[in-house]
Amino acid sequence: METRHRLVAVDAGGTRVAIKSREFVQQYDARTGAPYGPPITCAFDGRAMDYSPDASYLAIGGDRDIDIWDAKTAETALATLDMGSKVSDFAFDPRGRFLAVAVDGEVRFVDPTTGGQVFSPAPHPDQWVRLALSHDGALLATRTDEYVRMWDIGLGRTIGVDIPDAGGPDDIAFHPTEGVLAVATGPGVAFWDVATGLPYGLPMAVPGGALELAFSAGGRQMFTAGGASVLKRELPSTPSSVTEMEHRTSITTGMRVDADGTPQPMGGAEWRALRGEDTSSEGRQPVPEPRDAL
Repeated sequence: METRHRLVAVDAGGTRVAIKSREFVQQYDARTGAPYGPPITCAFDGRAMDYSPDASYLAIGGDRDIDIWDAKTAETALATLDMGSKVSDFAFDPRGRFLAVAVDGEVRFVDPTTGGQVFSPAPHPDQWVRLALSHDGALLATRTDEYVRMWDIGLGRTIGVDIPDAGGPDDIAFHPTEGVLAVATGPGVAFWDVATGLPYGLPMAVPGGALELAFSAGGRQMFTAGGASVLKRELPSTPSSVTEMEHRTSITTGMRVDADGTPQPMGGAEWRALRGEDTSSEGRQPVPEPRDAL
């Protein structure tokens, strides 16, 4: 599967953004947009890219290999990991324990320096999978053409219910502090509550589309890549309470969350009244224009 758009990655501290075109990777200052260090020359068409937790290394994936580069000197530093199968996506564990790699039929958890197995692989029936790890490294999200699935890494099994998804296997990312998963939909970004599997607020339209995405360190901004440019956008503030979160979810989906956490459908009149009462809500305001472009 050839990548015809740019890849984007943000380091854990939110100071650098890496953007890959067909020929090279260039790092930028996340605040000013100024280039950071020399470009990294890549002759292959990258499939995925991610910073190590301490931002010392930048992993760039090709067809079957993952190259580990020194993020400061732009020189190959650790190794080239031969995964033996086509690599569709990968992500560093935020706690530095492993690199999660999606290959044909499974997600592997490997040592980023040797490629050796750290945990038992998670079997996956789909050949092309996108993945993301939660900020504490406890959850793995995988995305296919049809659904997004949650995995408990410690238990080694799936949890919750699949999130239906017909948008295709574009990028996904966990919010760095909240229990929210962002899903690139092509025209924009959708947000889902990880605990309930319900939509979280309204989708965000992105000029030029969104196929790859990454949150800033604090989750207040998002970098999206959909074609020739990478956009930096301000995100709506996160809910200040569980009540506000449930209120936004009800407005969007017409579902009420009961006291025991069970979602229940609202009556048509009740839903219309709720939406009418929320005319000034942040969730119903027009999507802001892009703040910056790299």
